[in-house]
Amino acid sequence: MTPNIIRARADLSPGERIVWLNISNNVFLDQIVAPGDRVDLIVTHQEEGKLVTERLFSDVLVIQRDTDDKGKMVVKVVLPLSEAERLIYYQNTANQIRVLLSDQIEQRTVEGSGLP
Repeated sequence: MTPNIIRARADLSPGERIVWLNISNNVFLDQIVAPGDRVDLIVTHQEEGKLVTERLFSDVLVIQRDTDDKGKMVVKVVLPLSEAERLIYYQNTANQIRVLLSDQIEQRTVEGSGLP
């Protein structure tokens, strides 16, 4: 077996899917992310003839960061199936998708101790 055939198994819930975010001319990383990070996805798209920028996906788990065969960065995230479909739609149609690192310290504080 070659390393190309062997891959790490991702523990996903039945309704979750992994989506590749290929960093490209319309998908940008504002900061470098790593597996285990949480990100928000801000999407700029056309709505009723106007450009709209909004956070469409919040607190999305990054499970892998890699490079494609051309050396470009790829970020893999986990989403429920319905959200995965929406993200793929926007990858193909949005003017821009920005990947913003969530405040990891704030999340740990709120989840771990109940403190603000």
